[in-house]
Amino acid sequence: MLDNKSIAAAHVFYDDYLSVNDSDHPFLCSETKWRHELLSATPNGHLLKQNTFFDALNNQTIWLAHITSSLDKALEFGALSPSGGCLVGSIYCIQAYALSDSIFSMHNLGNWIYFEEAPMAIDKDALSSLEVVLIRIDRPATLHSRPIGIDYTRLGQFHFDIYADLKYLLTRQERHELEGLTVDKLKGSIGFLSEVERLAQRERIDANDAKAFIDKYAHFVPTLPILGYLYFETLLDYILYYQDDATATEYANKGEFYNYYYKRIAKDINETLYKKFQLSSFAASADKLTAILRKYTDKGLIFKSFNEEHFVRFLAERLVYRVHNYLKIGHTMRDRSLINWSFEGLAEDFSPLLGHLIHRELRSFNRFPDFYYYFDQTKALKVWNYWNNHDIVIPFNGIVPKGEVGINPAYIDNTKYAIYQTKVTDHSGKLEITNKLDMRISSRLIDLKYTLMRNRK
Repeated sequence: MLDNKSIAAAHVFYDDYLSVNDSDHPFLCSETKWRHELLSATPNGHLLKQNTFFDALNNQTIWLAHITSSLDKALEFGALSPSGGCLVGSIYCIQAYALSDSIFSMHNLGNWIYFEEAPMAIDKDALSSLEVVLIRIDRPATLHSRPIGIDYTRLGQFHFDIYADLKYLLTRQERHELEGLTVDKLKGSIGFLSEVERLAQRERIDANDAKAFIDKYAHFVPTLPILGYLYFETLLDYILYYQDDATATEYANKGEFYNYYYKRIAKDINETLYKKFQLSSFAASADKLTAILRKYTDKGLIFKSFNEEHFVRFLAERLVYRVHNYLKIGHTMRDRSLINWSFEGLAEDFSPLLGHLIHRELRSFNRFPDFYYYFDQTKALKVWNYWNNHDIVIPFNGIVPKGEVGINPAYIDNTKYAIYQTKVTDHSGKLEITNKLDMRISSRLIDLKYTLMRNRK
């Protein structure tokens, strides 16, 4: 039976960011160590605690921008609906700022999505339907808004628990086939996972070992697709925390992580990424990554100087930390001769990894796209319950507060809100309100074919 433990484990409480008790973790995999290092030893670490979004949570009125190519469908329905994805069952938004009563600007992430990512993701014929709606949320003075974010890479145990609760909806043969697929993938990766555990016992990883590990890691991404997501988020970490050129510094001084650089580099690594948005195939060798970053630095972009050794060590150590902490249970790996290689036996050590694998397979395997609806719906219901208990109206990407925020549709009616249509007036992303829309926010999950960025396998 589902409880709140696996949901809670996927949330980051930023008002209590350094209060983490993980003394039993190996040094390299200490959550406390990483949080202290990112906060105090990186050019932009201060944005983890001090940023425009956290400041806005203290305001009575909060403005959010929602970018859509299906506003006509939403108007027919009379509501904006939540979708799944990294913010689970929320309305995906970007922070917006009021410049006057009717003129607004978007966080730089919103500018990227509107001017760069959406045109790459949708057909040219659909660009004319691209809209930005503004949502004004009037927070009750009695509501205490804590900065609590959700980290989708930590949802593996939650996915596993939901599967355990819903698998009765599948036939015995379907369960056998699905579980067999995940067991085969895990069996084929056990040597790699063992290497992660050996590296996790070290205090540091030297540059040569780091480079070899990154290349091996990339090799296993097709087998364990969640590794592609962790890879993307780790590369994103390095760029967001360490970028220090004039543009990144300008935005940091405004209280924003600058998103354009990691987005462009992701496209350099995988040309079709934003067309298909398949982070499950996000992989590159250490040499390819360093060559790309070196090219930008030589042009005076991203970093004032680029230390390749520091980069590959950071990447390898943070990947080890994430695999060790997010994809298995416990902090030691048992001898292979003692492992029960059945689905139930592997779940004793690797239920978070099995959960991620199942979540991935359910999107496209046999009739499981139908079953996936119930999986996503159950996930949303459980998360809404958790958010409501914590009075979370606006959840956000808890990995890094980089501009991705959401609206909890199951709580929003406890606040006053309004939705406005806008027009984008210039290439800086300025928005002008044109009219108020007769729409509400619904707690019914939207069909993925109507989402801007999630209609992907």
